[in-house]
Amino acid sequence: PNFIGTPSTSGILSDMTDFVERDTEGQWSDILTYYRMWNGIFNGRVRMMIMDDNASLLYFHKELFREHNRTVPRTWEEYNREAKYFNQLEGVSGSCLKRVKGCGLQHQLNMIYSPKTQTMGTSRGSMFDPEKMSTINMCGASFVESLRIFEEQIKYERTNDNNVDSTSQSIATKCLSPDLVEQRCALSYGPVASVLQDYPADQYQDFIGIARMPGSTTVLDSDTNSMVQCTPKICPFAEFEDGLGWVNYAPFLGSASLGAGVSNHTDPIKQDIASKFFGYVSINSLDDAIPLANASASMINPFRRSHFSLEEYKSRGYKLEFAKQHVAAFASMDSPNADPLPRAPGINQLLELMEGALAIYLNQTVFAGVNTTDQDRTDFALEVKGIVDARLEEIGRQEFFESYQRSLGIYVEPGSPQYVNVAFYVYGYALCSILIVSVVFCVYWSVVRRNDKAMALSQPRILRMACFGMLLIGASIIPLSVNDEMASVAYCDAACKAVPWTYVTGLSILMGAIFSKIARIEDISRGEGFGESAAYMIPKRRVLETLAVPFIPNFILLLSWSIVAPPRWVREAIESDNASEFATSEPDTMGFCKNDRNLFFVILISYNLVIQAYQMFKLYICLGRIERKLVDSQWISFALAGEIQVWLISLTILAIVRHNKPVLYFIRATTTFFSAFVPLVALFLPVTFLRENTEKMLDQYINDEANHKKYQLKLAEEREKVEELRKELKELGVDVKPSKRNIFRSALLTTAFCRWSDTRDSSSDTIVKESRVSFAADTKSSNSRSSNLGLGQSSRKGSRSSTSWRGSDSSFSHLPWYKPSS
Repeated sequence: PNFIGTPSTSGILSDMTDFVERDTEGQWSDILTYYRMWNGIFNGRVRMMIMDDNASLLYFHKELFREHNRTVPRTWEEYNREAKYFNQLEGVSGSCLKRVKGCGLQHQLNMIYSPKTQTMGTSRGSMFDPEKMSTINMCGASFVESLRIFEEQIKYERTNDNNVDSTSQSIATKCLSPDLVEQRCALSYGPVASVLQDYPADQYQDFIGIARMPGSTTVLDSDTNSMVQCTPKICPFAEFEDGLGWVNYAPFLGSASLGAGVSNHTDPIKQDIASKFFGYVSINSLDDAIPLANASASMINPFRRSHFSLEEYKSRGYKLEFAKQHVAAFASMDSPNADPLPRAPGINQLLELMEGALAIYLNQTVFAGVNTTDQDRTDFALEVKGIVDARLEEIGRQEFFESYQRSLGIYVEPGSPQYVNVAFYVYGYALCSILIVSVVFCVYWSVVRRNDKAMALSQPRILRMACFGMLLIGASIIPLSVNDEMASVAYCDAACKAVPWTYVTGLSILMGAIFSKIARIEDISRGEGFGESAAYMIPKRRVLETLAVPFIPNFILLLSWSIVAPPRWVREAIESDNASEFATSEPDTMGFCKNDRNLFFVILISYNLVIQAYQMFKLYICLGRIERKLVDSQWISFALAGEIQVWLISLTILAIVRHNKPVLYFIRATTTFFSAFVPLVALFLPVTFLRENTEKMLDQYINDEANHKKYQLKLAEEREKVEELRKELKELGVDVKPSKRNIFRSALLTTAFCRWSDTRDSSSDTIVKESRVSFAADTKSSNSRSSNLGLGQSSRKGSRSSTSWRGSDSSFSHLPWYKPSS
């Protein structure tokens, strides 16, 4: 199964997941969890049917241990202690293993290294750091400590052929040590096939005991690269041992396991037949896993729960004590913290390089009688790391670690980058083009028709200023349409910053132009009318003052935003309601401009909405003071109201669809277009397509202004006449000064007088009839209505006398308030 990675990723092995789920004869669930997960499954899919395991176990001479009252080693430090003790006995070797290249030399070191490095479960691994995709563990403190223990074990082995490196020898001669079976050794460890192969159980079950692989009380802290004491938090899979504390067990699984896969390049019928055959072989493996006690040891080790039946062991001639130890030792391999050999392309070549370097190191140091230090071991670890890194670059580091992650079951398929559909971008560029063409046309029209009465009174320079602002607003669609499919991330970041700058700057200029028109309407509402077109032009200083209201605050906010937390291009996972905790792939990603500080965006939106609403309210107040309808007042109202409505509707929709980036782009492009197009229509429609109607309104308005000036002149003249008449009456002793409570009635009197004077000049009887208003003269001072002026009437009050006289009716007949006495 250590070869499972390459054929699985390359599509050579078929997917047997559906087969094992529906096949009851193969009894997939009967296989130990560890072997199913790490020998048969690759990247979450079943690729092989398990035929065997490769359990590495501890073997000890139980008669020696009983005789000397020694404890079976639970840690590697205890292993070396016991090996040292028994090595002092005559004719006994403390430890017996063949330390030879080609006989699993690197595996022997890994068996010590695994429990000192891997603490968080099988998915973490020991040789490599799968998450960081690094070989840093190979030169860490745990590797140096493991190498020290490994070197010490060699000192307690009495064989003198460890430095043999001959490929011509058979496995039995080269790799198998007979010392344990021949009772010349106290301890050994490794796969069963390398220790007890070719020996029947009857030959050794009386004196050889089997136990789980030793663990470690200290483990690697990768953050500090130091060895720390094992605790339940650091070692969640550790077990508490009396006299030791928490011991981390991580049984190492070598490369001799057996599995059967089916080719993916054959028809489904043959695949199904082959799968059934392998399932049949796997379930009928009991005789191979538990051979007769008087037969040679099998290459097949127990790997199913049904293989752990003590009755089956007894029926095949095994003694109960040995059977219990055998079952317990093999069951210990089914550990959540077991450490399998990395299943990745080129792993065997890497192991050969590492084993070759280790053999050279041992031959030059331990076997040569040279005492080594931790610094020597650290230098060797760095040398091995360099060899492995160089080889990884040759075979492909990314490919290797991806396969390694898949073998550990932690690889998550990267999500594919998603982009806004090109149709949305076409839509956005189309809106931008329409807006730019419309703005250019309007600028051209304002230049060509600059002498038209309607265009002149609409102030072409203000219109062109508004056009420039609308052009910037439309141009903001261009950086809005940039993504990392068409440009680099740095360019996308720049585009993210450009969008608010172009849009808000254009909006500020547009609002400055509209506010200038509102300022002129405000002047008219205060009585500053016009008769000629030149009198309607807004001074440049007044334009700059109104432009400063939106522009300066917006500029300060944009600058602060760009300095503190500017928008940036990011690519994040797309939220999905169908996400599952068992997903083997990351969600797809979508790139967009992200605001880390939404406060600036909120302030910008709020400020611009407030000033637009305020200008709208001010326009309403001004129009309330003017009785006549101005030429562009209703269109300016339409522009402001439309802008506010576009913003409010768009903000509501944006809040709803903010997670759907394509729709979000569509709404933003549409909002940008209409926030410029609505004012464009409002400002230019009256002077282009509705030009004739607008000029008629202008003529009427100018005539009204001219008549209004005449009214003012006549009003002044008649006021002088009334004042002269009042003086004459006062000389005659008649007080015609109105009382304070009749000031309003006097104002009406004056207005009526002006209108009467105007209608008297008219030759039309109809106009005279419609315009004439009769008012009674208010001659009350302190007297009542009964003291009317009349011939021969007189009245006295106190010492003051008031003489009444009757003049001719023609003396007051030109005054509208004069009413002859009956």
